[in-house]
Amino acid sequence: MDKINLIEKLSRFGDHFHPKVIAELNGQMVKLVKFQGPFVWHHHDAEDELFLVLAGAGLSYQTPRPDDARTYRIGVNDLLADMGLAGQLDHPKVREVYARTIEACRKHGKHVGVGGLSTRPKLAAEFIAMGARLLSTGTDIQFLLAAMTEKAKQVHEIPVT
Repeated sequence: MDKINLIEKLSRFGDHFHPKVIAELNGQMVKLVKFQGPFVWHHHDAEDELFLVLAGAGLSYQTPRPDDARTYRIGVNDLLADMGLAGQLDHPKVREVYARTIEACRKHGKHVGVGGLSTRPKLAAEFIAMGARLLSTGTDIQFLLAAMTEKAKQVHEIPVT
């Protein structure tokens, strides 16, 4: 499977509100579209939909009815990778994306979640102070590894006679 650079694909067209099919995956069309100004979320009953909004941002969510979603989480590591800034958590563009996303969500009564910053609590706190209202403190694997490590420690401490 070939990787597709969404930013590069977006640079190939200038018109707005006209989706372009950029790939097919498992019999499904992958469409890319540029928006400008307000966009009223809607739902197509005959389609499964994943919305990934890029504005130099990686705001993503998956829901059968986008209007029903209340919180949108920015996965900062995916965002940085897509922007060609992998690992640069302190890059000014990260703060810009959060500020713009929080402002847009606030206007529509939605909330922003912070993800991918479990090792950077001060940076996560900065986004919470800006208005983000959900904090992901780790991944499933991190939680499982911590629990397994604790369990292994307990078993190791059992005296063997």
